[in-house]
Amino acid sequence: MTNNQDFIAYEYLQQTVPVAFEAAFTDGYENFGWQLEKRNVALNQKSVHLQFKRDRRIDNKVELNRLQRQFDEQMAGVVQLNRQQAAIPTIIAITVGLLGTVFMGVSVFAYLAAFLVLSIVVAVPGFLLWGASYFVYRWYQRRIAAKMRASIEQRLDQTAATCQSAFTLSH
Repeated sequence: MTNNQDFIAYEYLQQTVPVAFEAAFTDGYENFGWQLEKRNVALNQKSVHLQFKRDRRIDNKVELNRLQRQFDEQMAGVVQLNRQQAAIPTIIAITVGLLGTVFMGVSVFAYLAAFLVLSIVVAVPGFLLWGASYFVYRWYQRRIAAKMRASIEQRLDQTAATCQSAFTLSH
């Protein structure tokens, strides 16, 4: 006959998170009583699949689940802000490059219409805009990162407070 004190029923959780935030998610979920079971890097190398388990009979489970949902929402906000740091400069750089392409298109049509001087005059800004798109990207990326750094840090502080509350409930 087995002792019922030895029996542990587990519940499981699977999350797919960006590789850059793997440690934050892993550390955060440990505060909710979860133990990392398995880690698999996704094919795109940008995300990782994390599998956790925890005892079903954990104390304060309802409150821990509420705090965990709050943590998930806070981390989703941090991930979104991090994505915006790359997406917004990319959109601006692509727009600058497309504007350069418009100038080059006008240059080609001017050349085909035998307006050689106009073709050269319009081609110069086209080439400059093509070359400038990378520098615009780098400049705007640094600028937006500086603006968003405070917001990201504030949200990470909020997640730390949530994890601290969960830690006191689960331990």
